[in-house]
Amino acid sequence: MKPYSSFVPEKYHNFPILEYLHLRFPYYSASDWGRHCHEGRVKRNGYVLCADDFVLKGDLISYTPEDKTFSEPTVNAKYKILYDSHQFLIVDKPANLPVHPAGKYRTQTLLNFLKADLNSEEIFPVHRLDRETSGIMVFAKNKEWQLYLQSAFEKRLVKKEYEVLVYGKFPIELEAIGFIGKEENSIVRKKQKYSPYGFPNSKESETHFSLIHYSQEKDISHLKVYPRTGRVHQIRATLYSLGYPVLGDKLYGKDESFFLSFAKTGDTSGFVESLGHTRQALHATYLEFGDNVSDHKYSFHLPFPDELSLLLN
Repeated sequence: MKPYSSFVPEKYHNFPILEYLHLRFPYYSASDWGRHCHEGRVKRNGYVLCADDFVLKGDLISYTPEDKTFSEPTVNAKYKILYDSHQFLIVDKPANLPVHPAGKYRTQTLLNFLKADLNSEEIFPVHRLDRETSGIMVFAKNKEWQLYLQSAFEKRLVKKEYEVLVYGKFPIELEAIGFIGKEENSIVRKKQKYSPYGFPNSKESETHFSLIHYSQEKDISHLKVYPRTGRVHQIRATLYSLGYPVLGDKLYGKDESFFLSFAKTGDTSGFVESLGHTRQALHATYLEFGDNVSDHKYSFHLPFPDELSLLLN
């Protein structure tokens, strides 16, 4: 089979090869990567690597896959179509379902399920939700509407609302206007951070938070969230940086080692006591956008899930 290749970024300089491979390509466990090294499937600059080797900045790492079917993790495929027109679909996405192929998830995605169930390749993503985030999404059914909706998101013409559970007593209202960018101190390459001040390679971010309810007994706040920009992990990273981690969040929770453990094993059974839930308690509740040829406004609402509301009781 054709090998896959990539260069080692500077941040992974002098990392053990198995740790590097698992962090960058988590569709295999560290032990699986060790087996692939032993079988000669992993090379550095054209030479076979041993499982106890280290990688250096700029190394070309190549991997030749096994000639067999890849087994993907189980997902929750119980999505619902809430609205279906000639131009777009409104979908209720459950937690534990990725929207697009990424990492260890190649075919078990919402986009692939929609195309298969509707027997159409004319389903186009417009925005995204994280795999563990549930709630309302829109998909275009033609290229014209995909471009229109993507432009509407970029121009902040789409109204979005979320609800979330966080640890701590949150203020009644909070306006987080600042910047989001890569968290350089994290070994998880996709982790972001929020700051009221700009920093290298950061982008402007704006999120409004409103307190719905505070449970003194649980020390948990239920919030309404109004993101005005659409940065990667914007809500979760902002709350984490403000000191109010989201319940169940493995990456932006109390300790990112939970994320690394989950990426390695896929097991969440021991997370509830430490993180409060098996998945992040974030739900997209509302979308509103205009028609592309008229003044008509489309609006769609989903209630906060019972499984999350019960965490307050």
